[in-house]
Amino acid sequence: MPVYDTYSIFINNKPYSYVGKYEATDQRVSSRFNTNCFFNTHIPRFGLFFTTTIQCIWFERTQIKEYAGVPVSYFGKDGIERPFTEESAADPELRYLVKTFSNSYFLPSKKPVSFGVNLKATKELGKHLRCSFYVNRLFEYSPSYTDNLQVTRRSRTTPSFGAELMITL
Repeated sequence: MPVYDTYSIFINNKPYSYVGKYEATDQRVSSRFNTNCFFNTHIPRFGLFFTTTIQCIWFERTQIKEYAGVPVSYFGKDGIERPFTEESAADPELRYLVKTFSNSYFLPSKKPVSFGVNLKATKELGKHLRCSFYVNRLFEYSPSYTDNLQVTRRSRTTPSFGAELMITL
């Protein structure tokens, strides 16, 4: 699918009025290796189940596939699509549609090891009904890291809470 993009800039105190049409861009290749350990406790007398999940993400890697930042065509104020040529790239206004990238933009970005804990409590209500309450990411460890653009990042997540109702027919 083509991607349409523009810049939020002003030229001669007027908003930039061109939109570039690019071949599919920002295609990412991602890989992750993780381990999930489940600890289940069943207390039949009270009809309760407790589940603790510990997740370890050993590595996570993302890389953007290389692509040229030159549009195949563009749209002007009149809304007509025109091909983007070498003359277009030399035009003082249209040259902004050509994207440039740093040398490290297409290098892989790697996240370090991270850990997380999820909890879930389930109550049996008769033979056909179960009600659960859970909290995901109750505890999380994810250290800071430097990405491919030399920006220090840290994954910050907040716990999420929820409930489930399971009906067995």
